[in-house]
Amino acid sequence: MKKEFTVKPMSGYVALLMALLFLGGAIAGFAFEIIWLGVVLTLLFILMVTGFKVVNPNSSCVMVLLEMALEQLSYKKIVDLDEEKKAAMVSNLMVVLCGYKDATPVVNTGTLHS
Repeated sequence: MKKEFTVKPMSGYVALLMALLFLGGAIAGFAFEIIWLGVVLTLLFILMVTGFKVVNPNSSCVMVLLEMALEQLSYKKIVDLDEEKKAAMVSNLMVVLCGYKDATPVVNTGTLHS
């Protein structure tokens, strides 16, 4: 019987250190004309960098970003949102910004209210 296990994400500092080591090794590989090493380490660097998160969900900058977005929407009168729609928008943005997977767009063809 197979056991299930959870993989904990790597620390951001360790990931950054590994990415910098891959980049430095790639530069050294190309500098010393070891092309295969440079190519392999460049590919590892690219794969490592694509996994970095842009926004730290535990930081208050996410809430500031959401607050600024809501203020701009109401200030420029782009859309008029009641409190329920604001809460739905904040919830959706938090899922997109803090999620571990790519966002999947959904087209809403109805309304929130009957």
